[in-house]
Amino acid sequence: MSFRAINKDTSVHPFYFVELKHMLRTLKNEGIQNYLQGLTPTEATYYSLWKAIRKIKQPQYQIPPIRINRNTWARTDKQKAAAFAKHLTSFFQPFPSQLTAMEEETIKNELNAPHQMTLPMKKIRINEIKNVIKHKIHPKKAPGYDLITGKVLQELFQKGLKAITQIYNAILRIESFPCQWKVGQIIMIAKPEKKTQTT
Repeated sequence: MSFRAINKDTSVHPFYFVELKHMLRTLKNEGIQNYLQGLTPTEATYYSLWKAIRKIKQPQYQIPPIRINRNTWARTDKQKAAAFAKHLTSFFQPFPSQLTAMEEETIKNELNAPHQMTLPMKKIRINEIKNVIKHKIHPKKAPGYDLITGKVLQELFQKGLKAITQIYNAILRIESFPCQWKVGQIIMIAKPEKKTQTT
Protein backbone atom coordinates (compact mmCIF):
# COMPACT_ATOMS: atom_id res chain seq x y z
CA MET A 1 0.00 0.00 0.00
CA SER A 2 1.45 3.35 -0.99
CA PHE A 3 1.73 6.41 1.25
CA ARG A 4 -0.89 8.21 -0.83
CA ALA A 5 -3.34 5.36 -0.31
CA ILE A 6 -2.70 5.40 3.44
CA ASN A 7 -3.26 9.13 3.52
CA LYS A 8 -6.77 8.70 2.16
CA ASP A 9 -7.64 6.17 4.84
CA THR A 10 -9.31 8.16 7.65
CA SER A 11 -9.12 5.21 10.06
CA VAL A 12 -5.36 5.70 10.50
CA HIS A 13 -4.41 8.14 13.25
CA PRO A 14 -2.84 11.42 11.95
CA PHE A 15 0.01 10.99 14.42
CA TYR A 16 1.45 8.19 12.27
CA PHE A 17 1.51 10.45 9.23
CA VAL A 18 3.54 13.06 11.09
CA GLU A 19 5.86 10.40 12.50
CA LEU A 20 6.38 8.81 9.07
CA LYS A 21 7.16 12.16 7.44
CA HIS A 22 9.64 12.94 10.21
CA MET A 23 11.37 9.57 9.79
CA LEU A 24 11.62 9.99 6.02
CA ARG A 25 13.01 13.50 6.40
CA THR A 26 15.54 12.33 8.98
CA LEU A 27 16.63 9.42 6.78
CA LYS A 28 17.08 11.73 3.80
CA ASN A 29 19.12 14.25 5.81
CA GLU A 30 21.36 11.49 7.19
CA GLY A 31 22.00 10.23 3.68
CA ILE A 32 22.93 13.71 2.51
CA GLN A 33 25.25 14.22 5.48
CA ASN A 34 27.01 10.90 4.88
CA TYR A 35 27.42 11.78 1.21
CA LEU A 36 28.89 15.21 1.99
CA GLN A 37 31.26 13.84 4.63
CA GLY A 38 32.63 11.31 2.13
CA LEU A 39 33.50 13.93 -0.50
CA THR A 40 37.20 14.64 -0.94
CA PRO A 41 39.30 16.37 -3.62
CA THR A 42 41.78 13.46 -3.74
CA GLU A 43 42.32 10.63 -6.18
CA ALA A 44 41.32 8.05 -3.52
CA THR A 45 37.63 8.89 -4.05
CA TYR A 46 38.03 9.74 -7.76
CA TYR A 47 37.80 13.48 -7.00
CA SER A 48 34.21 13.16 -5.79
CA LEU A 49 34.16 16.71 -4.38
CA TRP A 50 34.84 18.31 -7.76
CA LYS A 51 32.27 16.04 -9.44
CA ALA A 52 29.64 17.01 -6.88
CA ILE A 53 30.34 20.73 -7.37
CA ARG A 54 30.18 20.38 -11.14
CA LYS A 55 26.90 18.52 -10.87
CA ILE A 56 25.41 21.24 -8.65
CA LYS A 57 26.38 23.96 -11.12
CA GLN A 58 24.74 22.17 -14.02
CA PRO A 59 21.07 23.05 -14.60
CA GLN A 60 18.66 20.33 -13.57
CA TYR A 61 15.95 19.48 -16.05
CA GLN A 62 12.98 17.30 -15.24
CA ILE A 63 12.36 14.53 -17.77
CA PRO A 64 8.64 14.49 -18.58
CA PRO A 65 6.77 11.16 -18.48
CA ILE A 66 5.92 9.38 -21.70
CA ARG A 67 2.30 8.58 -22.42
CA ILE A 68 1.55 5.47 -24.50
CA ASN A 69 -2.16 6.17 -24.77
CA ARG A 70 -4.75 8.10 -22.79
CA ASN A 71 -4.65 5.86 -19.70
CA THR A 72 -1.20 4.23 -19.87
CA TRP A 73 2.29 5.54 -19.20
CA ALA A 74 5.59 4.08 -20.37
CA ARG A 75 7.47 2.82 -17.32
CA THR A 76 10.16 0.40 -18.53
CA ASP A 77 12.96 1.22 -20.97
CA LYS A 78 11.45 -1.19 -23.48
CA GLN A 79 8.08 0.58 -23.37
CA LYS A 80 9.77 3.98 -23.77
CA ALA A 81 11.81 2.77 -26.74
CA ALA A 82 8.68 1.35 -28.37
CA ALA A 83 6.80 4.62 -27.83
CA PHE A 84 9.63 6.64 -29.37
CA ALA A 85 9.93 4.23 -32.30
CA LYS A 86 6.21 4.48 -33.00
CA HIS A 87 6.34 8.28 -32.85
CA LEU A 88 9.37 8.56 -35.13
CA THR A 89 7.90 6.09 -37.63
CA SER A 90 4.68 8.06 -37.89
CA PHE A 91 6.37 11.49 -37.93
CA PHE A 92 9.26 10.88 -40.35
CA GLN A 93 7.86 9.46 -43.56
CA PRO A 94 9.83 9.08 -46.82
CA PHE A 95 9.01 11.40 -49.65
CA PRO A 96 6.80 9.90 -52.38
CA SER A 97 8.76 8.50 -55.30
CA GLN A 98 8.87 10.61 -58.45
CA LEU A 99 9.82 7.63 -60.63
CA THR A 100 7.62 5.16 -62.40
CA ALA A 101 7.54 1.48 -61.49
CA MET A 102 9.57 0.61 -64.59
CA GLU A 103 12.27 3.17 -63.75
CA GLU A 104 12.55 1.88 -60.19
CA GLU A 105 12.85 -1.71 -61.43
CA THR A 106 15.59 -0.67 -63.86
CA ILE A 107 17.55 1.07 -61.08
CA LYS A 108 17.15 -1.94 -58.79
CA ASN A 109 18.45 -4.31 -61.45
CA GLU A 110 21.44 -2.06 -62.13
CA LEU A 111 22.33 -1.92 -58.45
CA ASN A 112 22.05 -5.68 -58.00
CA ALA A 113 24.02 -6.54 -61.14
CA PRO A 114 27.61 -7.76 -60.57
CA HIS A 115 30.32 -5.38 -61.77
CA GLN A 116 32.27 -7.91 -63.83
CA MET A 117 33.53 -5.37 -66.36
CA THR A 118 34.52 -2.78 -63.75
CA LEU A 119 38.16 -2.54 -62.79
CA PRO A 120 38.82 -3.31 -59.10
CA MET A 121 39.41 -0.35 -56.84
CA LYS A 122 42.87 0.30 -55.49
CA LYS A 123 43.54 -1.18 -52.10
CA ILE A 124 43.61 1.14 -49.11
CA ARG A 125 47.06 1.50 -47.62
CA ILE A 126 47.78 1.54 -43.92
CA ASN A 127 49.39 4.98 -44.24
CA GLU A 128 46.05 6.35 -45.47
CA ILE A 129 44.36 4.97 -42.35
CA LYS A 130 47.02 6.56 -40.14
CA ASN A 131 46.64 9.92 -41.87
CA VAL A 132 42.84 9.96 -41.50
CA ILE A 133 42.98 8.96 -37.83
CA LYS A 134 45.67 11.52 -37.05
CA HIS A 135 44.31 14.56 -38.90
CA LYS A 136 40.58 14.05 -39.52
CA ILE A 137 39.24 12.33 -36.37
CA HIS A 138 38.61 14.45 -33.28
CA PRO A 139 39.71 12.61 -30.11
CA LYS A 140 36.92 14.08 -27.96
CA LYS A 141 34.07 13.50 -30.37
CA ALA A 142 31.20 11.38 -29.03
CA PRO A 143 31.46 7.70 -30.05
CA GLY A 144 28.95 5.91 -32.20
CA TYR A 145 27.05 2.68 -31.66
CA ASP A 146 30.29 0.70 -31.27
CA LEU A 147 31.51 3.05 -28.46
CA ILE A 148 34.91 3.45 -30.18
CA THR A 149 36.13 7.01 -29.66
CA GLY A 150 38.67 8.95 -31.67
CA LYS A 151 41.08 8.72 -28.73
CA VAL A 152 40.92 4.90 -28.89
CA LEU A 153 41.72 4.93 -32.62
CA GLN A 154 44.65 7.28 -32.08
CA GLU A 155 46.12 4.94 -29.45
CA LEU A 156 46.02 1.86 -31.71
CA PHE A 157 49.23 -0.04 -32.38
CA GLN A 158 50.39 -1.24 -35.78
CA LYS A 159 48.44 -4.49 -35.41
CA GLY A 160 45.15 -2.64 -34.85
CA LEU A 161 45.74 -0.32 -37.80
CA LYS A 162 46.50 -3.31 -39.98
CA ALA A 163 43.23 -4.97 -38.94
CA ILE A 164 41.25 -1.83 -39.84
CA THR A 165 42.97 -1.68 -43.22
CA GLN A 166 42.06 -5.31 -43.89
CA ILE A 167 38.42 -4.64 -42.98
CA TYR A 168 38.15 -1.72 -45.42
CA ASN A 169 39.82 -3.67 -48.21
CA ALA A 170 37.47 -6.59 -47.60
CA ILE A 171 34.50 -4.22 -47.91
CA LEU A 172 35.80 -3.02 -51.28
CA ARG A 173 36.47 -6.57 -52.45
CA ILE A 174 33.06 -8.10 -51.60
CA GLU A 175 31.15 -4.82 -52.12
CA SER A 176 29.19 -5.10 -48.89
CA PHE A 177 29.14 -3.23 -45.58
CA PRO A 178 29.00 -5.09 -42.23
CA CYS A 179 25.55 -5.29 -40.68
CA GLN A 180 26.85 -3.60 -37.51
CA TRP A 181 27.67 -0.48 -39.54
CA LYS A 182 24.06 -0.18 -40.63
CA VAL A 183 22.76 0.09 -37.05
CA GLY A 184 22.00 3.56 -35.75
CA GLN A 185 21.39 4.73 -32.19
CA ILE A 186 18.85 7.51 -31.66
CA ILE A 187 18.95 9.41 -28.37
CA MET A 188 15.89 11.50 -27.57
CA ILE A 189 16.82 14.71 -25.73
CA ALA A 190 14.07 16.87 -24.27
CA LYS A 191 14.54 20.56 -25.04
CA PRO A 192 14.55 22.72 -21.88
CA GLU A 193 11.75 25.25 -21.34
CA LYS A 194 9.64 23.71 -24.06
CA LYS A 195 6.08 22.60 -23.49
CA THR A 196 5.62 18.87 -23.55
CA GLN A 197 2.86 17.23 -25.54
CA THR A 198 0.36 15.38 -23.40
CA THR A 199 -1.36 13.55 -26.27
